Amino acid sequence: MNRAGESTTIKNAICIHEEDAGILFKHTDFRDDSVIVTRGRKLIISHIFTAANYEYCVYWIFHQDGTVQLEIKLTGILNTYAMNPGEDTKGWGTEVYPGVNAHNHQHLFCLRVDPNIDGPNNTVFQVDALPGAGEVGSAENPYGNAFYAQKTKYNTVEESMSDYDGATSRTWEMANTNKINPYSHKPVSYKLVSREIPGLLPKPGSLVWKRAGFARHAVHVTKCKITYLLVDFSILTISRRRRANSSRRSSRTTDLR
Repeated sequence: MNRAGESTTIKNAICIHEEDAGILFKHTDFRDDSVIVTRGRKLIISHIFTAANYEYCVYWIFHQDGTVQLEIKLTGILNTYAMNPGEDTKGWGTEVYPGVNAHNHQHLFCLRVDPNIDGPNNTVFQVDALPGAGEVGSAENPYGNAFYAQKTKYNTVEESMSDYDGATSRTWEMANTNKINPYSHKPVSYKLVSREIPGLLPKPGSLVWKRAGFARHAVHVTKCKITYLLVDFSILTISRRRRANSSRRSSRTTDLR
């Protein structure tokens, strides 16, 4: 609204607001029954855009513990087509109204992260939670309850083409190995968490598989190049000229060190 209280239109606007985020910290000390609780707040920067029949609501959420969260909500109108009387979708869609089928499809998003954690020259590690070596009763694992976080350094682009593994609660660590945290005595880092995401469902060799090279794996790591920070229209899904280019932006054997 303007100063006169009249509604106005702002084109290409973003929304910035804060919300209550529940409990940030709480503890009850059993020794003296003292209780402390702190409310949390989150800063949200959002925008909404229309893509054909869909509206995508994009929310960047900044938490007080340093977490940066991306949330994408989908609304708009389903992409549907007409069915013949008595036609069966055969599981390839859902009849949302008599004679109207909403067919199965995926919504794919690509997030480019250019970390600069306490300076350049960052390194990416794959982190997997694994049980410790040694059988129960052994000298190295007498009670059998030892486990640890195994870190695997990515040295090439091909090594970095990876996916989430629920069995090991896999995450990815972006670290500056040249800067050591004074308390943990480990390199300063940010953890990338990407879970509950199915792989690309179209089969290798299909049209979607050729076009959506970025979606064949959850994570790809490449060396930073300034051109990677700019939009390359030759790799968009509307392009027929260079369908597989998005998966070849760096050679699979490119050294990340």
